[in-house]
Formats: sequence, structure tokens, C-alpha cells
Amino acid sequence: MAQLIVFYDEGCENCLRIAGILKKIVKEERIIFKKALEMEQYTSDQCGLQNRYYDLFAVSNEETFSGYDTYLQIVKRIPLLSPLNTLLQNSLVRFIGEKVYRFIADRRSCHHV
Repeated sequence: MAQLIVFYDEGCENCLRIAGILKKIVKEERIIFKKALEMEQYTSDQCGLQNRYYDLFAVSNEETFSGYDTYLQIVKRIPLLSPLNTLLQNSLVRFIGEKVYRFIADRRSCHHV
């Protein structure tokens, strides 16, 4: 499976905390965490670049993922969590997961303006 580069908001306490926890449980050859500021070095996806401080983004094999889909890509690459992948893609779970993700992302107090 191709390596995933996840871009997190370096100015967000929650993002830093989550990235820190995930860094401890993933192998670097599967997932690398980079600051959102560095995203332009890895993709030319203008929509992603414009929204990198609004949503969580990731890149793998020149494909860009955002929001809930980024978390799906992370789960796929963590052997301990990979059994959850099928559940998280279930249409009802995905619907709820996307709503929860959007609720949390929209209410972060650290949004860059």
C-alpha cells in the first residue's frame, strides 16, 4: 500500500494532539505527518491547498483525500485499526461519521483566517 502523507494544522492544539498520538502508533513507512504549510510541496490540488486549514488533507500516489476520507485512509494503514475500515465505509456509519467530522471541524477555535 502506498505511503500516505497527512497534513495537519500546525496552529491547532487538537490537531497537534491527534497527530502526536497517531505518530506514536503508525509506522513512518505507511503514514507521514506534515504541517499544512508544507502541503504545496506534495500536491498541486488547488482546492486542497486553499482549504488545508479548514479540513484534514492527505496525499497518496498523487490522489488527494480530505475530511472523513483522510481518516479512512489512516485507518487502512494502521494494522491494529484496519478491521474498522469495512465498518467505517458502511453507508450509515459513513453518513454519521461525515456529520460528526464536519461538526468538529467547523467548530475548531483555531481556524486560520
